[in-house]
Amino acid sequence: LVSAKLDEIDPINQEYYLEISSPGLERPLKTFEAVQKSVGEYVYIELKDPKNGLSELYGTILSIEDGVLNMDYMVKNIHKKCAIEYANIKFIRMAVKF
Repeated sequence: LVSAKLDEIDPINQEYYLEISSPGLERPLKTFEAVQKSVGEYVYIELKDPKNGLSELYGTILSIEDGVLNMDYMVKNIHKKCAIEYANIKFIRMAVKF
C-alpha cells in the first residue's frame, strides 16, 4: 500500500527501492517496561559489572522483583539461576534460542 501511494504522489524524482523492516527477533529492550513485558523470554544481556564471573549471558527471564531480574541460564549444559539488578545491565536484547 505504501509503495502504491508513493508511486501515485511521486515525491522522489530519482529511481529508488522502498525497504521496510521491523525491529526483528533480536530487538533491543530499551526500557524497563519492555524488559518487564519480556518475562519468560530468552534474552542476551551484557553487564556493566561481571556477575558470577560472567560479563554477558544468554538466558530466560524467570521473573522481575524490585528491579532485579531472576534468570535461568546454562553453563556447560548445566542450568543455573542468578539474580541481576536492572541497574547493572549495560545492554539487553531479545535472543533466538537454537
